Amino acid sequence: MKLAAWFGLAPAAYMALVITLPGPDLASGEGSGAWLPTIAGTESPDFVNDVMPVLTAAGCNTGDCHGAALGQNRFKLSLLGYDPRADWEALTRDLRGRRIQQIEPEDSLLLRKPSERTHHGGGLVLEADSEGYQLLLRWIESGAPYRTVERELERIEVVEDDGLRVTAIYDDGTRRDVTEWALVTSNDESIAWVEGAQWSEREDGRIEIEALRPGQTSVIVRYGGKLAVVPVTTPFGQVEFEYEPLGFVDELVAEQWRRMGVAPPERCSDATFLRRVTLDLTGRLPSLEQQAAFERDPDRDRLVDGLIASDAFAEFWAYRLAELLPTSPKLVGWLRTELAAERPWTDVARTIMTATGHQPGTALFSTNDPKMIAENLFESFLGKQIQCAQCHNHPFMSFSQDDYFGVAAFFARVRIEDTGLQLASRGEVRTLDTGEVVHPTFPGGVAPSMEPDGDRRWALADWVVERDDFARLMANRVWAALMGEGLVEPVDDLRPSNPASNEALLAALAADFTEHDSSLQHLVGVIARSDAYGRLKQPRLMPAAVLVDAIADATGVPDAKRAVQNPTMDSATLDVSGRRSDFSGSLAQSLHLITSEAVNAKVARMENMDLDEIYRRALGRGPTGRERELAPTSREGLEDLMWALLNSEEFLHVR
Repeated sequence: MKLAAWFGLAPAAYMALVITLPGPDLASGEGSGAWLPTIAGTESPDFVNDVMPVLTAAGCNTGDCHGAALGQNRFKLSLLGYDPRADWEALTRDLRGRRIQQIEPEDSLLLRKPSERTHHGGGLVLEADSEGYQLLLRWIESGAPYRTVERELERIEVVEDDGLRVTAIYDDGTRRDVTEWALVTSNDESIAWVEGAQWSEREDGRIEIEALRPGQTSVIVRYGGKLAVVPVTTPFGQVEFEYEPLGFVDELVAEQWRRMGVAPPERCSDATFLRRVTLDLTGRLPSLEQQAAFERDPDRDRLVDGLIASDAFAEFWAYRLAELLPTSPKLVGWLRTELAAERPWTDVARTIMTATGHQPGTALFSTNDPKMIAENLFESFLGKQIQCAQCHNHPFMSFSQDDYFGVAAFFARVRIEDTGLQLASRGEVRTLDTGEVVHPTFPGGVAPSMEPDGDRRWALADWVVERDDFARLMANRVWAALMGEGLVEPVDDLRPSNPASNEALLAALAADFTEHDSSLQHLVGVIARSDAYGRLKQPRLMPAAVLVDAIADATGVPDAKRAVQNPTMDSATLDVSGRRSDFSGSLAQSLHLITSEAVNAKVARMENMDLDEIYRRALGRGPTGRERELAPTSREGLEDLMWALLNSEEFLHVR
């Protein structure tokens, strides 16, 4: 079954080809290099280009087999073949080479085990008459060499040719059909099922995608340490609608609606918009004065501009940005000052990454371990989870173990002392296996240009803010904060195998953010002024600190300081929400609100309010006719009503 689909190669270069993947003529490779024989047809197998793909396809080097941290039964391979040289030595040199029999090749453990002629814990993975088995046999017969040709895999391409076809493209321009040996997985098997995901299940080497239900996901194709991403969409149907976009955000969102076969949601009411945008931009409920002013002049763009220019915007977004780092009141206050001055996010990030002494930015450096600092930095500013590269090359993105230690070396001389963050004159990072000193390098092995005795961090800070993912991450975070869900989820996981739901929109937002001097105010305004933001969407719960402040605003009983100004304040509501987490509506949180002494005390202390004021303070609207009919009139009854509204779904959610 053909899917409505469009095709792209990692890391993020997407070709907008709707309805079907590219056909064989589009990527035939004519004039771009000779076609090599398939792996099965190789007469003189090369370990890297021929043998490793067979071992990977057979599952020998996966995390639950010999690719595990300790291997299996004293035999360890690198995870998914990230270290071919070590794997070759494990097969041909370890245990005096007992896994390879040069005199009687078919008696080699490398063949006897997977064919189960000798007991194999992993079961039967290679039939004796299979192409993979025969290739391994030819390799052993030829002396089990490491390299027989100096040819490196550059990338892979995926096209549709009666199913998916995978082509390996090498650095000398040659190509090879590797469909039979590629690893193929669906990111959501409830939407798209891969027929022939396992190489042993493929009929005639074909890989097909079957649509199971409407929706959007991606199929990930891996081969030789490279990957391609195939985003696939099954529309909900065919719809026709007229739509006037307000800007590029709406244009790209409307394209997505049409691809998905859905009509645009209804435009939300002015009262809903006012409450939503005031909470999203300032972390506060709209005051009675704001509600009255917006009723007189319901200009949404003017409202957004006014909120962004307010002190409350800088205060609230300082709180949101501080969540990226270990939070301290000093950091929140410093970020508030930076945002109020409209300082570019690139400059703010550089200051944080190079902070010294007791400067607020030193919150990033909560440890003396340079490896952990590097991990925090890459997650906070690039949306990269690099932890696993400490032990092996990253299996889901182009980031090697050498890259990991190279970036950690930028922080080798950072010291957290009583006098704050200091830079030592000496200190180096060493590899785990050999203890060899590692010098600072950017990912890819490029050495920075820097003074030998200077602060190494400046070179890395400049490199970070120039990456595309620096802007993409901020665009994704802001979109998630305003729309309830990121274009990439999880929000801080920007890897090629986790593509955006609307890649064109994320790229456009990131480019616009960069073009406007990485201004947070501009980015927030572009999204909040879009028509897409002003339409009905899935309600989302308030952040915990916003909820604490909203209860104070609704009852008119303020705390000594707002929770977004002081995330460490004494608050049972923050405690039960995990302090820095959103209020998720869990049983513990719900029971807390129902029985909270703090909430009850605020309700009891609120000034006399009439029915309309209670509803407007809590929900940003007046009561409906039915609500007015059922409303109490006594002071005690109105207090009970306020308590009920504070525990209602409508109050707890941003709609």
